[in-house]
Amino acid sequence: MSTISYKPLDLYRQFKSAAQEFPNVTIYFDQPCASFSELGLENTYQTVFEAI
Repeated sequence: MSTISYKPLDLYRQFKSAAQEFPNVTIYFDQPCASFSELGLENTYQTVFEAI
């Protein structure tokens, strides 16, 4: 019987990694984000990570 390895879900670290590897990739939001009003509807990984 094989064992499934468990890796914890760490969204912050995964998003940080994406921002470092692909800083200029565009992210489109459906609607303005109330928590981060400085962000518009079109952003990059880097600008969103900086806001976080």
